[in-house]
Amino acid sequence: MQQHQRFLIYKSNPGPLTRIALALAAMVMAAVSVVLGFFFFIAFIVVALIVGIVLWFRLRPVREQMRQFNERAAADNGPAGPGGVIEGDFTVVREPEDKQGRGG
Repeated sequence: MQQHQRFLIYKSNPGPLTRIALALAAMVMAAVSVVLGFFFFIAFIVVALIVGIVLWFRLRPVREQMRQFNERAAADNGPAGPGGVIEGDFTVVREPEDKQGRGG
């Protein structure tokens, strides 16, 4: 107990009124913290909604262009042809393996 006494400003134990005042102050600070946290959360939600709405309106022309492009591609049967399958030939090219390894 001697070790902790050096951190105390006063040497005696606090009285009951001091304890009650400190408890009330702690409860008020906790309530203020909860209310401020709630307000900051609401502000964050409002900002996120505003950003989302702005992005939605800004991207509307892009979505319209994509829709028109897809409609034109579907009308032309696109690169896949009428069956929807892209056909082609391919050749597998492999690199020769070194007998000594990759390090050289």
